[in-house]
Amino acid sequence: ARPTFVLDHDGTAFDYFALADFLRELPGVAAAQPEFVRRLNAHGTPNDTLFSTQWDLENTGQHGGTPGSDLRAIEAWDITTGSADITVAIIDEGVDTTHPDLVAQLTPGYDAVTISTGGGPTPTGALPGHADASDAHGTACAGIVGARGNNGLGTSGICWEVTLLPIRIGFGEFWTQDSWIIDGIGAAVALGADVLSNSWGGGAPTPMVTASINDAVTLGRGGLGAPVFFSSGNSDLDQVAYPANLFSTIAVGASSPCDERKSPTSCDGQWWWGSQYGPTLDIVAPGPLVTTTDNIGAGGYVGGNYVEFSGTSSACPHAAGAAALLLSVDPTLGANQVRDLLISTAEDQIGPYTTNAQGFNEEIGFGRLDLMELLLAAGGATVPPRNLVCAPDSLDAVLTWTNGAAYTSIEVTRNEQVIATLPGNATTFTDPALGLGLYRYRVSGIGPDGPSPRVSCSALIIGVPTDLVWSPRAGAVPGGAPIAAALLSLGRLPLLVSDLADAGSLDQYSSIWVNLGVFDSTNPDASKYVLTPTEGLALDAWLTAGTPTAPRYLYMEGGDTWFFDMPTAVHPRFGILATDDGSSQAQLGTVLGLAGPASCDFSMLQFGYVGEDNFLDWLTPTGGASLILQNQSPLFGVAVANSAPGYHTIGASWELAGISEGIDTTQDCIEAILTCWGIPFLQTPLPDPITNLNCSIVSATTQLDWGLGDLYDSIEVFRNGSLIAVLPGDATTAIDPVPNSGDNIYEVIGQQSGLDTLAVACAVSHGLPANVIRIPDLTVQFDEPVEIPVLADHPLPLEGFGF
Repeated sequence: ARPTFVLDHDGTAFDYFALADFLRELPGVAAAQPEFVRRLNAHGTPNDTLFSTQWDLENTGQHGGTPGSDLRAIEAWDITTGSADITVAIIDEGVDTTHPDLVAQLTPGYDAVTISTGGGPTPTGALPGHADASDAHGTACAGIVGARGNNGLGTSGICWEVTLLPIRIGFGEFWTQDSWIIDGIGAAVALGADVLSNSWGGGAPTPMVTASINDAVTLGRGGLGAPVFFSSGNSDLDQVAYPANLFSTIAVGASSPCDERKSPTSCDGQWWWGSQYGPTLDIVAPGPLVTTTDNIGAGGYVGGNYVEFSGTSSACPHAAGAAALLLSVDPTLGANQVRDLLISTAEDQIGPYTTNAQGFNEEIGFGRLDLMELLLAAGGATVPPRNLVCAPDSLDAVLTWTNGAAYTSIEVTRNEQVIATLPGNATTFTDPALGLGLYRYRVSGIGPDGPSPRVSCSALIIGVPTDLVWSPRAGAVPGGAPIAAALLSLGRLPLLVSDLADAGSLDQYSSIWVNLGVFDSTNPDASKYVLTPTEGLALDAWLTAGTPTAPRYLYMEGGDTWFFDMPTAVHPRFGILATDDGSSQAQLGTVLGLAGPASCDFSMLQFGYVGEDNFLDWLTPTGGASLILQNQSPLFGVAVANSAPGYHTIGASWELAGISEGIDTTQDCIEAILTCWGIPFLQTPLPDPITNLNCSIVSATTQLDWGLGDLYDSIEVFRNGSLIAVLPGDATTAIDPVPNSGDNIYEVIGQQSGLDTLAVACAVSHGLPANVIRIPDLTVQFDEPVEIPVLADHPLPLEGFGF
């Protein structure tokens, strides 16, 4: 690296520009510039306890994401988990060098801030490059690169055998000045960094910072060059921030859990930021809601040891960790070769950009990082099978693939247990007679050079659906889901759809349950669903195809479909005469069951009602049909049962899901309907759910406590729909160390003999600490020079800087 000097000069800020121009003309001076002061506003299958939350490494749908939209880390780790001979410099605010998930990977670093300002010594037990207690940005970045994996603790980094080199160039989220940046980058190269990770940027370029970066890329690693990564910025602008926009650097943008460019409208829900993009963007990597290390104790972002970290600051260390994995396989690669391999193996045309031509586009650069393809391109292993698909077939799982190489044999695992060793030319396998549930498969080809990485897929075995639940509208009561849940708990296999076209052939179902909802006078277009003539014809054709020996069963509920809407072909099958639309009358209070025909006895049932109750039609049986439910006061019919030689129907004007769970329940009503129709169901339903669930905030974590409602084999805990823990069946407590800011809804489900209990839920709301990186700062750039005194001992912000 070139020698760098910081010169003092008395004068105004504009005098510094004139002095720099003078110095640049002197012989032997490569570059000269004013000492700019910057504020770096932070860009933001191992056994590790939080691995299930790390969607970036294995996306199973966390945060509403798309399963498989991840870096394929598990497959890549079959090739390597990294090498201690490869060093990644975390050029940032410093790193908590005492963190238990990082300490094994750290080597003594460098503190450009303390050396420049004459600050205090490194704290006892810490290494050079240690962060201040309140500066957690570098610790979060370091954890993404190299948190120790498979140590039964916390999270796993991309490259968990790597050596981490902490380089401190700023403080206080995130003050710095150019001489610290230049000094830190030079120190990283001098201390042997193979990869430089920089989760910061913004503002105007300066020649000295640019020169120090170019030197690292061309002169680092003994002349091979050290790849230098920068985050692209969080301002959702169509231009990449400096220094990521330099030709010599690798610019990393952020992708969402759904494989989109992270934007204010991407599926992660973080509307307040978007990844900067443009013609100088190289690649994207996961950015929002990434679980990683936090400064230990109360000084970090959330007062715990781990945090959900967001921003292109999160994306950048993913790419740096990928480069470290690559160099672990082939340390002879130069910086430009690393760049070329990252680009050429990235997953192209992801998310909404699948219609683009193959290759570069400004939204995602050359694509989203793919760790397995990256390592295969470096000759790291036998090429694995391709195009693996797991498809359920009744109670079987059928796997198909294409072979990526000539294998001597092929190994198939189910839920991490080897279940088959096949001939090397096999391209399909059937796993027969499975029970209901989710099964994870991996397939590896065994070649002359050893096994390939394992490619994976999942099959959800639900058997052959017995019942269709069609819920085409979204009202105040989610009518279809509770019906499907109750059927499932009774041993039926329902399929829930919002579009009848998604149900396939109706002939495969013995019963159909239709939830049309209830009329809402305040918003009739959005809240009322009218059965169309085409849909009515389809239901009628299915219903009347039944025979006395194989009858069909149709339940249809709708608050307005019986009186006000135009009838369809199927309506006469219900034997219902609607006498009033309920618009001027009192609505449902207590609903009483009546003795219907034959086995249709509802007389022992009584229901309260808390669902939608505007414009509920008043029903009267006609043509031999029977009233089975009526409102107590005012007195009117709520549900009617009817039968014909080949079918049975029940029509209702309430919503089953609107029953208050008191004297009798939704499930009790569905049991009575199944009994009426003679449809078999489990007399002993699913195991009882957990009891007395309580959520509470303890420090910055969420603590859940519950009672055991049954004997469980295991217990699952979900946060906002994403699985965060699988616990032993006798567990009665769980701690979520990285809850989201704002509202968090937790669900706890017990499992027994392959059956799930109904979910029990609770909610808490976590405030957002002032310094949490989940809301990244926007870069501020001045359009013209600003006269600000530059004082080394009292840094002042000249530009917003960093992500």
